[in-house]
Amino acid sequence: MTEKLNKTRFSAKNNNDKVEEGDESNIGSLRSAGIKIEIHTKHASRVWKGRKKSEEKESIIGIPRFAEIMRSMEGAIREDDPYADYWFHEVEKKIADVKSHIEETKREVDEFISEKVPPGMSVSDNMSQEPLIIDLRIRSKLAFQLVYCLMDFDKLASKILLGNHIAIIDNGTKEKLTSHAERLMRGAMSLAYKWRYSGVTRDDMVANNAKARKVIETMGECPDEYLTGELRSSLAPELPNNRKKTLKPKVNEVPETTKKEVA
Repeated sequence: MTEKLNKTRFSAKNNNDKVEEGDESNIGSLRSAGIKIEIHTKHASRVWKGRKKSEEKESIIGIPRFAEIMRSMEGAIREDDPYADYWFHEVEKKIADVKSHIEETKREVDEFISEKVPPGMSVSDNMSQEPLIIDLRIRSKLAFQLVYCLMDFDKLASKILLGNHIAIIDNGTKEKLTSHAERLMRGAMSLAYKWRYSGVTRDDMVANNAKARKVIETMGECPDEYLTGELRSSLAPELPNNRKKTLKPKVNEVPETTKKEVA
């Protein structure tokens, strides 16, 4: 009886859930009412903002600029650029590595502080009285992934500063841990600069035309598994319909850290 009910419920011929043609035509695009984050440390604020170029110092990429590059890269993926597909995946894996490092460091700092705090002493989390409130106006999946990483880094920096304030973490260790995490995050963002928009497509690469030869000169050879579409990020935008008909992806790669979390 149960099997019969299930077949009826999920049958494509079930007439109880008819949808009239054109019913979806009046549905507009989805928009969130707003996404905000709070930043409590200057270290995380620096990573978000980056730095503009001046006469004395070079510029440092921040998350807003990173989001712009990744948005352009995602657009190129939709235009069938295999290099965009490749570098999107490389950036995703780098962000996953950085996030894993920050999470592991935070666990170690938490354990270290817990061991050093004497019995009978309670220590609450470090929170800014005037946190930086940011309205997120980004339209890139990997930019969101980096924002999650930033939030983890903010918590890590806050915990390290707390440990330093109560004389459990020394000044040198404080600087070493926070600076290293900052460099890792900036390194992940800077990786986006490895890609440049060229307008090249997989058809160009197969034809080995002038456009393909030029992009090979500037960005090197694109790995075969990305040219064939066998390897792609699970977060990458969909390829053009005409390309999806010719490619048969075999692997939808998930970063190792994500696999562990799922397991």
